[in-house]
Amino acid sequence: MKLVSRAATVLAATALTASVGLAAAGSASAETIGTGEGCTPGYWKNHTESWQEISPSQTTASLFSQATKYGLGTQTTLQALQGGGGKGDAGAASILLRAATASALNAAYDPLQFPLIRNPRPGYTGVLIISATNAALASGDRQQMLDLAAYFDGLNNAGCPLT
Repeated sequence: MKLVSRAATVLAATALTASVGLAAAGSASAETIGTGEGCTPGYWKNHTESWQEISPSQTTASLFSQATKYGLGTQTTLQALQGGGGKGDAGAASILLRAATASALNAAYDPLQFPLIRNPRPGYTGVLIISATNAALASGDRQQMLDLAAYFDGLNNAGCPLT
């Protein structure tokens, strides 16, 4: 991804977070905020024994409430990781949920140095995975969903030290 494009995506994701405030469901107990490790959706779907704080049988709507807008709220988090996308807004929502679920798993896994968190924490001003994802899904804007998915995907592919 070009540097200008990445910077624009980061700014868009930060703007998404700012536009929805800091309200999000649940609270994260993962304490580290890292600088550059992330595991892919493929890693997480094949290593469910490594999941922390999120269950493979948990519905996507329990993490991302706006998934219901696209009929994707009843799928499990494991199914979200297997999502492939498709045409229209529902396809973009599926792509976003795949990337966002992997990012949420990366943020929940304490040993990883993932640079984002899922929910508000005092003093943290970066992108909140759940809030940003819900805002993009609520927008109904396919491009906004794809841009956020690309941002998460870049972080998810930063290098996974887990085996």
